[in-house]
Amino acid sequence: MGCPRTRLAALALFALTSATAQAADMPEFLRGSISPAYAREQVARVAAARNLPQAEVAKLVESFVRGRLFGYIGEPAVNVLELNIALAKLG
Repeated sequence: MGCPRTRLAALALFALTSATAQAADMPEFLRGSISPAYAREQVARVAAARNLPQAEVAKLVESFVRGRLFGYIGEPAVNVLELNIALAKLG
């Protein structure tokens, strides 16, 4: 069976290598992105954590939604790093 710590390390390694492989297959503009729907679900939590008005965070999320590449390739996405940098500038 192995010890739980070894199994946990193996699962973490599998998740890391799987995520890396998936990211390598992704177009550059989608790496580090989440769906607009998931970003919208996070608005209340992020606003509370950063002590910002929900409306302001929601507006910022909408401004970072990227459409499909050439209008039909991929899915709309929100770049998390870019959004977090903008949130940090707000306060």
